[in-house]
Amino acid sequence: MRAVAAALLLAGSAAGQPATPGLIIDQGSFTITVTGSAPVSGRETFAIRRAPGGFQASGTVLFADRRLSPTLSTDPTGFPLSYALDVRSGPGRLERVSVARDRAFLTLRARVSEQESVRELPATIARRAPDSALVGGTVIVDDDIVHQYYFLILGRREGTVSVVVPARRRVISMRVERLGPDSVRVGGKELAAVRVRVTSDSDDERLVWIDGAGRILQLARPEKHLMAVRDSPPQP
Repeated sequence: MRAVAAALLLAGSAAGQPATPGLIIDQGSFTITVTGSAPVSGRETFAIRRAPGGFQASGTVLFADRRLSPTLSTDPTGFPLSYALDVRSGPGRLERVSVARDRAFLTLRARVSEQESVRELPATIARRAPDSALVGGTVIVDDDIVHQYYFLILGRREGTVSVVVPARRRVISMRVERLGPDSVRVGGKELAAVRVRVTSDSDDERLVWIDGAGRILQLARPEKHLMAVRDSPPQP
């Protein structure tokens, strides 16, 4: 246990160093399984890069009946600057959702067929605690997209966070709590991890396993019978 904690501490220290613009922070894929009366499986590929003024993340999530294509740009705290999500679910059916920063608000637009809706959402930027950890703020974590949890947990963030779920046109208050060192098996290897619990009064619980650099290794949503496991360890 001490060795695991030490490894995570060293990796966390390295993660705090400035990243080169354009540098790939993380990339890979997840296998997603949903058990129960109607089992479902899917696969997500993604990349998160350092971009001017923050980060850019994009990916593709494939299920038997849907294809999700998200693209997210954030500031250094994970606050969303722009977001676009295309959802294809059947011949000719395309749903497009976008989020754009507008001063102290986020403007959410959703278009399905010829119908369009617009919502204005309040948003806040995270502050830094005395130990430099992020506190609070607004982030985007959409349904069925695993890699976006990186921004929820970015910067050792804990406490209450405002989470925009564009696919549902909702904002949910979520609490992030680090439960401590753990380990997960990825690509046949046992990896040191930190287990994080994400709870809400209005949504289901999530358990997230991250490495010392905050990269997502595994996600579980017990009430949804959903498990997403990384296919191979993150690159050093």
